[in-house]
Amino acid sequence: MEKDAAKRERIQVRDETQLAVFKVGGEEYAIDIMRIMEIIRPQKVTRIPRAPEFVEGVINLRGKVVPIIDLRARFGADPDKADPKKVRVVIVKMAGRMVGVVVDEVSEVVYMSSDQVEATPDAVKGYDTEYLKGVGKIGDRMLILLDMEKVLTSDEVARLKAAESMAGRPAVGEG
Repeated sequence: MEKDAAKRERIQVRDETQLAVFKVGGEEYAIDIMRIMEIIRPQKVTRIPRAPEFVEGVINLRGKVVPIIDLRARFGADPDKADPKKVRVVIVKMAGRMVGVVVDEVSEVVYMSSDQVEATPDAVKGYDTEYLKGVGKIGDRMLILLDMEKVLTSDEVARLKAAESMAGRPAVGEG
């Protein structure tokens, strides 16, 4: 009996995903923790001429050039409302490269099973929302689940690579 209970528990855990929860513009978002390489405090950013408006620039992270994307600008949130002491850069794997995303605050890590996730509501589906995986429910809380591979469109990824090249640096992940 105990072995059966332990086996069921292991099976249930396999159905759960570990998610990092962060805030952008007062809303809570979550991404699969396996996408995250590390979380750092904001660093001095080198601006890139003609980069997309939501790209702050690049940083040198232990010898690697990492583009920094401001999710607040990407999602249309007011960056001035964030507490500068809580702002973080989440270094993630995105489109086969390391990218830093600026968020207002990283709050916690949660486990979420598939039965706690609902598809993105039809009312918000459409242009420029492909990055929404769904909505996760934890008690009374709603977490917006992001697909980091789709936060940037293929055109935006190409513009980011072009901006990095114009800065005289090879595009991250190339070479």
